[in-house]
Amino acid sequence: MKDDTSMMRGSNEPLQVDPGFTPLKIFGHQFQQTVLPIFAIAEGDIIPLGTGFVISQDGFMITAKHVIDEVFEGRLMRRDGSRRVYKDVQLYAMYITNSENPEYPGLFTGGQWPIDRAWYVPELDIAYCWLKQAEINGKPYKFETSLYLSPGLPKEGENILGFGYYKSKASFTHNRVRDMRVVDYSQQTAFTSGKVAEVFRQYRDMHLLNFPCFQTTARFDSGMSGGPVFNGATGGVCGVICDSFGETDEKGEYTSYASSIWPSLAIPLEARIEGSTSLTSITPLECIQKGYFKADESYRELDLVRSGDKISIRMKELARNDVRP
Repeated sequence: MKDDTSMMRGSNEPLQVDPGFTPLKIFGHQFQQTVLPIFAIAEGDIIPLGTGFVISQDGFMITAKHVIDEVFEGRLMRRDGSRRVYKDVQLYAMYITNSENPEYPGLFTGGQWPIDRAWYVPELDIAYCWLKQAEINGKPYKFETSLYLSPGLPKEGENILGFGYYKSKASFTHNRVRDMRVVDYSQQTAFTSGKVAEVFRQYRDMHLLNFPCFQTTARFDSGMSGGPVFNGATGGVCGVICDSFGETDEKGEYTSYASSIWPSLAIPLEARIEGSTSLTSITPLECIQKGYFKADESYRELDLVRSGDKISIRMKELARNDVRP
């Protein structure tokens, strides 16, 4: 990869990526401080759920809806086969830096970051989340970097790059030496590259992938759902990892899917905008227009359409080609 930070700065530069599935060997890589594993804590268990990525320095995050909706709807099932639902579930993102905690040598600075709220709609497999703002020395903590969006349609044959967590394991342990509870956490993280095989402007089917999405040859492992998919031509996030059918042909190519970002820009959020102390209803597209979220120029191809209480996105390119989103 030419420059990992180009996808965070909004440089609109093409990506040069290593082919295939490339696990990270560096702990605390810069991407791991912006793309975060998501997990739930309930009844003494830590349950890894998926991946999410930060799109604003004060803590807005995107993930796949199916990663978090069971928690917010009170239907997260126990993993012991009992078919019982967890009670009192708390949702978190794991934030870990590559800096050792000065007070506790050998332990890394980081922790459980509560996911306070989430916004999603039934029609899409994308959710926006709010990470409850932490304070350090009495001052609100801000993420050093955030990813920028590229909501335009990717083109068939273009390179894409995904990023996410897999094989995550976590449990609570007691450190007897320091007499403190610590999280014993392990994970695998990888970049995964491929090409756009097909773009579904409306839906792939009426049941499983009944929303705008695109098929790719990249390998997406379990746990990577909710991770970002970068457009190789622009360097911005054009999709969210949502599904994979594994290796499907003799060439070793995979059949995987990502939700297209652009329809989600109409999901109503609540945010404090322009110094306001009260929450304001606002869409992600309006956040981009105000400079609150970063995006490349492809967002100018999108218009909000309001009909009563319903808000949707109109893509000018689809309208010109008489395709209804």
